[in-house]
Amino acid sequence: MVFLSENSPLFFCHGGQSKRFQTFSGILKRGIELKNRKSNLYITGGIAIIGIIGLVILQLRCYKLMGIYGGTRFLSDLRQLGIAIMGGLFTSAFVTFLISMGEYKNERREALENVYFAAEDLEREFIKIKYFLPDEPKELVSSLLGELDNNEQNKKFNKMLSEAVAQFENRQEADEIYERNCQRLEYDVQDAFRDYIWEHTDERTKEACREPLQIKEYLDKVCAEKIKTYREQLENSMKSFLRFQEVRTNNMTDAYKRLDFLFANKSIRNHIHEKLYCRILEEIKQIKEESYHFDLYFSGKGGNSAVQYSIVWKLQKTLLCEDQDWHYRKFDFDIVTEMVQILVYANGAKNKNEFPQINEYKLQAKPGYCQRLYEKWEKESKG
Repeated sequence: MVFLSENSPLFFCHGGQSKRFQTFSGILKRGIELKNRKSNLYITGGIAIIGIIGLVILQLRCYKLMGIYGGTRFLSDLRQLGIAIMGGLFTSAFVTFLISMGEYKNERREALENVYFAAEDLEREFIKIKYFLPDEPKELVSSLLGELDNNEQNKKFNKMLSEAVAQFENRQEADEIYERNCQRLEYDVQDAFRDYIWEHTDERTKEACREPLQIKEYLDKVCAEKIKTYREQLENSMKSFLRFQEVRTNNMTDAYKRLDFLFANKSIRNHIHEKLYCRILEEIKQIKEESYHFDLYFSGKGGNSAVQYSIVWKLQKTLLCEDQDWHYRKFDFDIVTEMVQILVYANGAKNKNEFPQINEYKLQAKPGYCQRLYEKWEKESKG
């Protein structure tokens, strides 16, 4: 859980998403006050310093070091007046400085939490992405989907060609034209896909399917189910990326622009800019540019499934990472890590235990994981 102080905007928004959005616009409007608080601190701090210096000079008669001596009653009274003025100037400026410092801390925390809110909104959009991670090698699946699409197009063309030559009176000429212009159907990748499926089928199933007809029926069923599933998953993934066409980053930009700190201003702003702001905006920009092809595909003007799969995979490479057993939502992990870092900037050490662990962002187990896990368990049991 994220630490929420009673004075924090996050505290009042914790009751639900609607409350949060009701307060978000108001918090952003107040964010500009951070710069005003910073200016007030400079001014009141400067006046307080001038007041204390003047008070010390007059009180301790330091002006004598500069060759100025006061021996008349008028100069003595003037000195007392100066002491009173400088004392009042220092006191009022110092009190104002303390008040401004408290207000500055609140505005500083709110400005950082504004960035947190905006990043959280955008990070929520990335969570909605539906990734396409087939069990088989991506090159094989991509070629398979491309071959199936090409065959479907060729079948449509051949059907139209057949209907056209059917009007010919000379059947021999019609057959020659059809044979010369018809598109051949390819099955090489489908055969390779079936071989891969059978090669990675468990031994129990292989024992149950010994006859060629049984093997054919098994592969027909499994391959048809996988192809249907992969096509649906690919289209769902494309649609989830298309949603980013409606995503706006104005709130994130506005929140970042309002950051202006009294201390470590450059280092904090640069860290947020590099690790959070630019990463989110550049990723959204890339998704918007690439997902344009998906819009063309669904409108019937784009390339085949293999082309779309290559674009989906290109986008996924910047969002995911993997090890031997799992795929991880690495981009989400990095963004949430930086969001927690913002809360650390805002609230100090109270949020340091909120940094996420990469294991919390497991997306999907890789093929063979369960088998490796079982073999490991079996080995440990025998040991």
